[in-house]
Amino acid sequence: MSWIQSPARAQATSQERPSKEVLRLTNGEGVDYVLENGGSGTIAESINSVKMGGNVSVIGFLSQAKEMPDVASMALARGAVVRGVVVGSTQLLQEVVRFVARKGLRLPVEKEFGFSDENVIETFEYLTSGSHIGKVCIKLVE
Repeated sequence: MSWIQSPARAQATSQERPSKEVLRLTNGEGVDYVLENGGSGTIAESINSVKMGGNVSVIGFLSQAKEMPDVASMALARGAVVRGVVVGSTQLLQEVVRFVARKGLRLPVEKEFGFSDENVIETFEYLTSGSHIGKVCIKLVE
């Protein structure tokens, strides 16, 4: 599942061919950014979804393709940047969670937003303004 940003709304899509829906929503232009968490099984759809000069941030590997797509050629054809984002291992996360709990640390949350189309867009705009210091969160449940 990848988040797409259209002029009207942010929405999640898990269709067979999400790039077709992305291009429909953007009048054939494509999106600026794709967060790709599918890996080799969905990377081609993500690259097909970005506009010329767009960005694909690979943040996970949830699916595997029978044959690895030619990512370099696809990215070159769209002038896209494909960048891997490493967040660490499960072991490192567990260690940090234990450390924070053991020390009783409170992580600073500067601002909290709701989970609606409007709030997600507002959150993104707030983050891109660069005015935040602490964490910015989207509250999923009340």
